Amino acid sequence: MSPEVNQEIGLAIGADQLIIPLVETGVELPILIHHLQPIVFSPEAYEDALGKLIQNLRELTRLDWLKITCPYCGEEMTQYISPQEEVESSSCRDAP
Repeated sequence: MSPEVNQEIGLAIGADQLIIPLVETGVELPILIHHLQPIVFSPEAYEDALGKLIQNLRELTRLDWLKITCPYCGEEMTQYISPQEEVESSSCRDAP
């Protein structure tokens, strides 16, 4: 784990920000957040982790739009988040 990750965790804790850790399979959480339940992912199936992250965000808020800024290049991405009911009804129709 890079020193930058530990620094970002410390800043988030100091600013009393919500932390939802995403951790690659086999990687341990840093001591500052070892008490949190991580979303574990593998590089081959990171989409599942993103789905779990969005589901967690839905449980915490009535968020309709998600805006993410890349910490490296500053590029912003804004994405509409479908309501959970819409996702569930769609997946029920797609089931065999």
